[in-house]
Amino acid sequence: MAAIHPKRTELEFRDLKRFPAGIICGQYNAVSVMGEETGFDRFIIRDGKANKRPSDPDYAIYCSSEPAKELERLFGIAPVDRSNTTLMRILADFSKLSDALASYEKDMYDLPKGEAGLEDLVTSKVEVMSPRKYREGGYIEQLPQDPWNRPYLYKASQLGGVQSTYEIKSLGADGLAGGSGQDADVSTDHLDYLQHILATGT
Repeated sequence: MAAIHPKRTELEFRDLKRFPAGIICGQYNAVSVMGEETGFDRFIIRDGKANKRPSDPDYAIYCSSEPAKELERLFGIAPVDRSNTTLMRILADFSKLSDALASYEKDMYDLPKGEAGLEDLVTSKVEVMSPRKYREGGYIEQLPQDPWNRPYLYKASQLGGVQSTYEIKSLGADGLAGGSGQDADVSTDHLDYLQHILATGT
């Protein structure tokens, strides 16, 4: 019986560009030895990892020489620098809450859900059963409020019933969805973009 060999493919690249923090962006096309093409698709190489299906915001922000301007255009968040004390406070709160959620998930095998939401980090609102073990004293002493003295919004979900994800959000100074500048929504979904811009000063 003859051996079956997989089709070999060759990659063709175009529009390759380098950006801050060693990011490489461009397009690639897989061409088989039979001449079949997949068509050109965008990619990003960041932190040594290739993202072969970057979202539109990912490509716009990471593949720009002015990512802060792209972030403002897409999400209204500005300015992104360490002099923006409001934004720095939100990011510090996100870090504190994310650490607490990671510890909670490690002990409880899940994220807080339902009406209790983030309050579950302070005092358990669920019936704790073995082998789950809610930490004595909770996971955070007090929930931070956003710079306008409103609770952070929190939403948790599961991807295919396996991987838990969450979003923490401030609706900005106006307390309404959308907006720009001080009124812009800031979410943990923006965290990678914000950290990239702050780290590169761009």
